[in-house]
Amino acid sequence: MSPLFKKKKKPERRNSPRILSFNLVRSAKENEGRENRVSNLTDLSETGLQCRFRGNIRKADRVKMTINLMREGANIEVIAEVMWAKPLKASGTGDAFKIGVRFTDISNKDRRSLMEFLGRA
Repeated sequence: MSPLFKKKKKPERRNSPRILSFNLVRSAKENEGRENRVSNLTDLSETGLQCRFRGNIRKADRVKMTINLMREGANIEVIAEVMWAKPLKASGTGDAFKIGVRFTDISNKDRRSLMEFLGRA
């Protein structure tokens, strides 16, 4: 490929390394109340995650999430801020997004559980 058409690599902006993860996450905008959307994560770190989100969402929205850590009773709850949201064209309805979030509120107990899951305890 010619250097003229070489895609420029963006600098890494994450504060902590992420792992590929397909865990389930239940989510809802913070002001919607109960978590009514279920999807799979794409990746996960101690500071945030990437997943799909069905419904209208945009950068800076706050989202309540329950993340299943794939162990009996190992769900953690977080409040997160949407850092970016990209529409998924394949949804056909225009109401599905791939989002990246940063955790803004997580209990110490849930943070320890997350760190254990990530192998960083």
